[in-house]
Amino acid sequence: MRARVLGGLTVGGLTDGGIGSRKARTLLAALLLARGAPVRIDRLAEMLWGNSPPERPTDQLGVLASRLRRVLGVDAVRRTGHGYATGLVPSDLIEFEARADDAQTRLAAGEVGAALSAARAALELANAGPLLGTDMGDWLVPERDALARRLAAVRLVVATGALAVGDPLAAVAAAEQALDHDPYDELALRALLRAHVAVGRPAAALAAFARFRARLADELGVDPAPETTQLHARILRGEERPTVGGVRSQTVIGRDAELAQLDRLLDSGAPARAVAVIGEPGVGKTALLDAFLAGLRGRAVVLAGRCDPIGRDLPLQPLLDGLDVLLRGLGRDRAAEILGADAMVIEPLLGAVHSNTAAVTVPAPADPGEALGRLFAALLRVAERAGSSPQGGPAVPVLIVVDDLHLAGPSTVEWLRFVARRSQRLRAVLATRSAGVALPDGTQRIELGPLDLAAAGRLVADRTGTPVDPDRLAQLWTRTGGNPLLLHALVTTPEQDAVPAGVSDVVERLLAAATLGSAAAATLRAAAVLGPQVDLDLLTGVLERNGSAVLDDLEAGVRARLLVERESGLEFGHELFREAVAASVSPSRRRLLHRQAATVLAARTRRDPLAIAWHAR
Repeated sequence: MRARVLGGLTVGGLTDGGIGSRKARTLLAALLLARGAPVRIDRLAEMLWGNSPPERPTDQLGVLASRLRRVLGVDAVRRTGHGYATGLVPSDLIEFEARADDAQTRLAAGEVGAALSAARAALELANAGPLLGTDMGDWLVPERDALARRLAAVRLVVATGALAVGDPLAAVAAAEQALDHDPYDELALRALLRAHVAVGRPAAALAAFARFRARLADELGVDPAPETTQLHARILRGEERPTVGGVRSQTVIGRDAELAQLDRLLDSGAPARAVAVIGEPGVGKTALLDAFLAGLRGRAVVLAGRCDPIGRDLPLQPLLDGLDVLLRGLGRDRAAEILGADAMVIEPLLGAVHSNTAAVTVPAPADPGEALGRLFAALLRVAERAGSSPQGGPAVPVLIVVDDLHLAGPSTVEWLRFVARRSQRLRAVLATRSAGVALPDGTQRIELGPLDLAAAGRLVADRTGTPVDPDRLAQLWTRTGGNPLLLHALVTTPEQDAVPAGVSDVVERLLAAATLGSAAAATLRAAAVLGPQVDLDLLTGVLERNGSAVLDDLEAGVRARLLVERESGLEFGHELFREAVAASVSPSRRRLLHRQAATVLAARTRRDPLAIAWHAR
């Protein structure tokens, strides 16, 4: 009989009261975590009753054991000498530990891709929830702490592996989660610093180090380890180089027209000075930008940065990060020439010294608006000087590239609009998920849609190294809607019917977004369970909520680009997204939603027997 302990206690499909009383479940849980080894009666009594045991705990344990055997079979609880043991095994916990061990072993052996896959598979198991749910007593605290340590180690493998395979944003997220568990973990901190640098955010790396160093000093009275301080010094000197915002991919499939439109931005007679690439997660915005930048071949000076939630409150975060990276690639004299008289304003925000200007304290204006205006003007002058020739030759265009603009803080958006009004020399390429971002006036838009079937076939062949069977390609294209990220994830997932961990991660981030809200996330989960087409009346009846409120939630799903509006109505943009959202709902909740849907449909005047049967199956 299969037993599971992650997210709650389940045995053979039974949970909670179906297994037995709370004391019976605690007894079984304690034996499961012992992995078949006997647990002494006095220890079990302490777990069940703490400092207030019954008069005859041995007899009470015997009664609980007997009840468990009647429900789960004779192997569920066995009497062994001075204690009890179980013949059941916590299969999900054992599988998690095996995958975690495999991930660390493979990483140590240099098998980065395999280590990353094993670590993500382990995290997918752990995502079921906390060990044994939420209420099992103080005896479980050490077990949960041990599992949390294993989780942090697995996340560190993900951070290391993701950075090695060219996915530094995933590395940032995993390293931050590892630090959330242990804020003094210097291995996780170093992974985080390298990941920030890899996406062209050295300022974020330096800020993370400063927070960590202050925490150590305040709470432990120690300094970071030499290896950590040496890494910090290399970042300050510009010896740790970014891998994103430069070139990750030199070719992009199915985007020739879009690349041509971006190329025209640098023509002297180009009618627009800014182009925005707009598209859903995974559609290839960053890949398009990378391919465009790879083909510039010195035609422009590039100041490239990426927005992130952490840096949203930092003024001009992606722009200053991009300027910092640009200046690090130049000599001290050229960097000082570009900064010019604005070094006193700009350089303190870069986290490194690029010029020969002596430190000068510049009085800050009393009016915050005036201070921001001075900063805007200074950064504009610096960016324009970056395009001037050091030998007095003709100037070259300066290209401002900002990825993930939907995560930008207000100052970044306002500076881009400010530049569009004030500068004839700067060009901007912006990438965002949201069409609602306030773009500079006159910005051309590239609505980046999914790949067609032919381009999807070329992408799959490129990723797998072999042509794909037409029937298999049609199935892949239908499940992914032609989304390149989803196609890549699906063709590299061993189990053909599984939802890849990377897709689940993307969906979970979208569902957890603060802009979506918990109520809308719950509505979208219910909609995903009920089927590809969103039936507003059915969903309203199942959730027993006001139709207007449910529609508000669905419109939030459209803004988050999980849902799309088509002639037939609202539906999930990709079947794979719907599958991932539905998979995040517990089996018991899915069964309940289907039963409620069958009831609602059966009460309709015009019944659809097939739809009722599908939900009632």
